[in-house]
Amino acid sequence: MARAIWSGTISFGLVSIPVGLFSATEDHTVHFHQFQRGTSDRVRVQRVNERTGEEVEFADIVKGAEVGDGEYVVVEPDDLDAIAPGRSQALEISDFVELADIDPVYFQRTYWLAPTAEQHAKPYALLRQAMSEGGKAGVGTFVMRGKEYLAAIRADRAVLALAHAAFRRRDPGSRGRAGQRAVAADHGGPEGAADGTAADRLDDHRMEARAVQRHLP
Repeated sequence: MARAIWSGTISFGLVSIPVGLFSATEDHTVHFHQFQRGTSDRVRVQRVNERTGEEVEFADIVKGAEVGDGEYVVVEPDDLDAIAPGRSQALEISDFVELADIDPVYFQRTYWLAPTAEQHAKPYALLRQAMSEGGKAGVGTFVMRGKEYLAAIRADRAVLALAHAAFRRRDPGSRGRAGQRAVAADHGGPEGAADGTAADRLDDHRMEARAVQRHLP
């Protein structure tokens, strides 16, 4: 059986359903190694100081962001740890919205959600049924591998599917940063940008969590 890549609890209102997260797709790409021609000697990529040409130990490497004119702001690993989202096992659904109003272009990757124990199968099935019959998707956030994701949960045949969303959409008629439209999100749910796309109108289709709770024990 496949191993869950994340486990936690779907929660909204007073309802909590323990679930596991499983990848819905497989990578069939052939991954090549590099060799020196005529030998079986592997070629390795080294971290090298571009000024001195000397190899740098991983422990001596820090990250930095360019701020313009060749100037950089250097950030220590401890600084990044301090601002990283804390470990969480909760998938908090903040809103239920019309599934048809979420543009698929915002979805980056899809996963399956499954109940972690038999006693959780009934509320899981009732939630899936309620969302399927109502044409709804649950929108919320969760933390996985140190990153916080905006996610949409929907019914997909006999299971619940989760897709984490991109926060930016690139306008096909423009290029570069000027062609990107932000899809902002706070803990109250997705917030619309000015272009009036379907994803921007999520706030107009909110549904109270208790409307789904009525289908649950």
